[in-house]
Amino acid sequence: MGCKRSDKAVVGIVVAVLLIGLIVAIVTIINVAYVPQWLKEVEASHMQEVQSQFIQLKYAIDMLSLIRQHTAISVPISLGASNVPIIGKGKTYDTLEINENSCTITIENSTNQWVYKVGKIRFLSRNSYFVNQEYVYESGALILNQTINNTILGKPLFTADYNGIYFTVINITTLGVPSLSGHGVYALWVEFEDAQGMLTIDNVTYINITTSYPNAWESFFKSLFGKSDNPYTPDMVSRDGNKIVIDLTGITNQLNLRYVEILADISLSE
Repeated sequence: MGCKRSDKAVVGIVVAVLLIGLIVAIVTIINVAYVPQWLKEVEASHMQEVQSQFIQLKYAIDMLSLIRQHTAISVPISLGASNVPIIGKGKTYDTLEINENSCTITIENSTNQWVYKVGKIRFLSRNSYFVNQEYVYESGALILNQTINNTILGKPLFTADYNGIYFTVINITTLGVPSLSGHGVYALWVEFEDAQGMLTIDNVTYINITTSYPNAWESFFKSLFGKSDNPYTPDMVSRDGNKIVIDLTGITNQLNLRYVEILADISLSE
């Protein structure tokens, strides 16, 4: 009888060890094979959410620039992805910034030069699995910036046809906190601050844009000047480092320019 009890005890221990080993193996497989994919999908979904919010932001600023009335609009911006239920992992922290004087726009003709230093609103992700994204609103353009490339998601207020060129330069400024890092949904307030009347410049020779996102701006202008509804050509657009150069020398043209100043403020409370 004592021997039988001993055998049962040994069997019980073996079964327990095997069960523990099986559980550990399952948990390990889940953590290695499935959790990273789940977290990547969560971060990707969060990036889509932020992209939609920046599209709303562009629409809000563009509308303020067009109506030019002292009206404030609040746009929610989500910082950080949330934990995946049950496993309790995936929480991230992002950054929202207002960078003044980060881009320089220069317009020249044979007799004068106009220089505008404009700011931008920038979101920077801190993803652990999905590729990091940077969403930027810069002088009317909505830009997606990644490690190796940047592209236009929303076009600036710049048009060109046989009647002339129309360009609204939008400057972002702030009186509040210029940067916020954290997790949660924060309100970004934008308000029309000031504007100059329409400035008409005859026979512009050069339009230069010095920016941290030259590929996005270059692609936009080459695409615009490649259309048949204007007298310009893509080879008028060139790139010198971070500067985009539009060479209009020798072409009779007229630039209708507006300058608008938008005040942005990041709410520190969720």
